[in-house]
Amino acid sequence: MKKQLERNIQLYGFLKIFTKRVFLPLTTIYLADVAGLTLKEIGLLASLSAVVSLASDVPTGFIADKFGRRLALIFASSLAVCGALTYAFFPSMQGAIVAVILESLAYSFLSGAGEALMYDTLHNLDRVDDYPKIAGRAQSLGLIGNTALVLLVPLTYTVDPSYPFIIGALCYAALFFIVLGMHEPERIVSQTKHNFAVDLYKSFRVFVNRFTVAVFLCIGLLSSLSATSDFLNLSLKDMGLDPQFMGIAYVGGSILGIIGGYFIHHLRNRSLRFFILLDLLTSASLFAIIGLTKNLWLAIALFWINMGIFRLRNIMYQYHLLRVFKDSAYKATLISVMSVFGRANEVWIPLALMSVIGAMGYYSGFVALSIVLLAVLTPLSFYSTYRLNLFVSKS
Repeated sequence: MKKQLERNIQLYGFLKIFTKRVFLPLTTIYLADVAGLTLKEIGLLASLSAVVSLASDVPTGFIADKFGRRLALIFASSLAVCGALTYAFFPSMQGAIVAVILESLAYSFLSGAGEALMYDTLHNLDRVDDYPKIAGRAQSLGLIGNTALVLLVPLTYTVDPSYPFIIGALCYAALFFIVLGMHEPERIVSQTKHNFAVDLYKSFRVFVNRFTVAVFLCIGLLSSLSATSDFLNLSLKDMGLDPQFMGIAYVGGSILGIIGGYFIHHLRNRSLRFFILLDLLTSASLFAIIGLTKNLWLAIALFWINMGIFRLRNIMYQYHLLRVFKDSAYKATLISVMSVFGRANEVWIPLALMSVIGAMGYYSGFVALSIVLLAVLTPLSFYSTYRLNLFVSKS
């Protein structure tokens, strides 16, 4: 049993390589140039992805906790293969809708399942405090492989625009076989049978209450900023970055994430508030610098810093929240709850930003976004972490 659990740790880094979208920098450009979608249609697809994920994140996390995290990962990789192939062979609005639904469901099953499997693996090995270290180094290994893929895969776009998505499907197939080699850790799950919806609601309410809802909302708002990546990609293109070199905008952030992954565990004693404020300041600075300077290389440098932190942020968010709810058997559900608050905001943020950009342009819109972020999330970060500390003291 111990050897099987230790193999989970060894495979976790390789799993991280193939859970990331190797075609991510090109998706928006592909949909615009090949599928002929408008900016409005691309924004609607982003909102569709958020709606599907919002509806499925917590149920899929609950299913993973009930029936096995390994099984959830197998199902996720299968859906992801189908989604990538749909992008490749059906470049149209209809094909994009199907691909977005499949991909969103796949990432809902991925959300929390791998992290919960690893946390329980370490729990069974009496190494729970090593979670930031193991997760950080796995993220670094994943980013090394993914950086190479993200740098090289876009080069195939000029040969055939569908090639990056076909390669993406092969990467998801590799993920499928990696998961087959992993072992489900032993854990105690309640066998009491009720209505599925009732059990799901009770599980949700364990984590979301009057003391914790603000911190989930704060983290969710910051997480939802990933939904603005399409607009950031288009702004980089507008500033002169050739689409075939779009991987450059991501590779620097991955390199910083690789380096940070080996050291992030040294920050595990810093407060949750520290990580929220760091996340906020780097995100707001990125939008402000792009909007104020319109300088491509400065924008790329800030993009690297923001992406480097974004690659690692969830490790510390998860570590702090898993410690708060350390006795719960529903850890995949917990991480899915954290995710669903981000998804909820992803429903409206792309549409709102699209409207602002339509009225003000990319650059003025980004400046306005940075001001709103600082004005809203700075006080919320202090209030939410204060309420969470009250919850911990009462538990």
